[in-house]
Amino acid sequence: MPFIKNTKNRLYYYCEFKTARDLILPSFRLLVNEIIRTNDPRENMNFVFETVSKKSRHLENQKRIIKVNRMLKRNCKALCFSQDYRGKWGCASSAMWAHYGGNHTGVCLELDKEEFERENPNIDWKYFRKIKYVEYKIPHRQVGEQRNPFDHKKIDFIRANKIGLKNYVLNEFKLENLNYFYFTKNKEWQYERETRLVIFGDQKKKVYCCIKNSLKNIHLGVKFNDKHLPSLKALVNGVNINKMKYGDISLYSEELA
Repeated sequence: MPFIKNTKNRLYYYCEFKTARDLILPSFRLLVNEIIRTNDPRENMNFVFETVSKKSRHLENQKRIIKVNRMLKRNCKALCFSQDYRGKWGCASSAMWAHYGGNHTGVCLELDKEEFERENPNIDWKYFRKIKYVEYKIPHRQVGEQRNPFDHKKIDFIRANKIGLKNYVLNEFKLENLNYFYFTKNKEWQYERETRLVIFGDQKKKVYCCIKNSLKNIHLGVKFNDKHLPSLKALVNGVNINKMKYGDISLYSEELA
């Protein structure tokens, strides 16, 4: 089948068929959505921080921590892809199909990464990175054992009071901890093999990325309803369409005639 030759150059975007048919393929655009709309509580709820301040003002600090979280996430949008991993196709993950591909009834769009970057020249590509997966271990507490706390990031409210909270958060604290905030996830999400584009900007303004040139293959879930195939082909004339097949223990993709 006509996979993109360079495995490191493949991006995979899973979605339900209706989303692809109605929202993506008519205009060949992907919406870069607000990060708080992801399904990871670490991203759609508040980060937990330690604080540095002159006096013990717990209640005041907690209110300011809420403000810090709003600043970090309010104007942040993300577009998430899967990639190949250790010889396994990124379009052949049963878990990804179940969670993001309409429970195997949807589609997986295969993009050429280099083409994707070229056809979106206004994007700041330094915020296009692979996710780092971290295993957070909570030690079992035994009698007499000292428990090690999590290494939470510290907000320096002393510094924030000098230069202003917003200035400190957006121009110092966020940049110093960029990977931790936006490109780190719990190891339990590792099956996603995620590469993520993060865009900072106006929350109300919708941001799209073009995929007209970079879309090379469309993979259909094993439960895709073939009655939708003619309408799909009409939308993507010239793009290869492949149907996922189920083997004994895994999925593989087969080109349709």
